[in-house]
Amino acid sequence: MSRRSSREHALQFLYGQLLNPSIDYDSLGYEEHATDKTYSQGIIDAVHAHQDDIDEKITAHSPKWTIKQMNKVDATILRIAVAECLYLPQSDVNKAIVINEAIELARLYSGEESVPFINGILNAVL
Repeated sequence: MSRRSSREHALQFLYGQLLNPSIDYDSLGYEEHATDKTYSQGIIDAVHAHQDDIDEKITAHSPKWTIKQMNKVDATILRIAVAECLYLPQSDVNKAIVINEAIELARLYSGEESVPFINGILNAVL
């Protein structure tokens, strides 16, 4: 399993948590290697620990909407990318790859119209 899958699992969990705050990561039954589960959990933990700061950074570069006004999938994708680049302890995180992966998640889960929005905000924040 790849970091791409870890990011996708983080997106599914964090979005699910917006709908049902009581869900727990282990109950989702992801069959993944321990290291990939650790990476996905690291992203989730970073979003939870730094969400207010992440949301401020995103909102500062979004002139039309606060994060609460954004499409929930787009907001979650943005939070994941910012958390991964700014708050994960790994030194091997490549910002260009994280932005590209966020764009691919947007295409898959949100729509083509979200791509320039997410790209623009992430290029400004990161």
